[in-house]
Amino acid sequence: MQNKLKRAGMIFGIFVALFIIIFVFYRSIDLIRGPVLELNEPKNGSVYLSPVIDVRGAVKNVTDVSLNGRQILINKNGFFNEKYILSEGLNKISIVINDRFDRKVENIFDVIFKPQIYADEKNADSPRDGI
Repeated sequence: MQNKLKRAGMIFGIFVALFIIIFVFYRSIDLIRGPVLELNEPKNGSVYLSPVIDVRGAVKNVTDVSLNGRQILINKNGFFNEKYILSEGLNKISIVINDRFDRKVENIFDVIFKPQIYADEKNADSPRDGI
């Protein structure tokens, strides 16, 4: 009987130790991986006809997120959606994320804003034939 109790205690101890090892490994994956950024919109090289765009994405293992140097908010699930106003022509957009160990990931991408030329404006600026 004493032998069975020792064996049961040993098996229980092994399971507890195994559980602790697996738990520590699972929790350290985020530490090893570092901050993760997944940008959904806009895509690099996109051309827009409207000056206001949505910058959307998801982050993991971060403490703060900034868009062109301005801190933006993320929800509890790690998603962000921020409005951004484009200048005419080429726009460089930078997203920087930091984790609690001061590791930084930066994603710089280019988007182009080409304003629409309306038919009325186009006709008003060009001379008409026969006049």
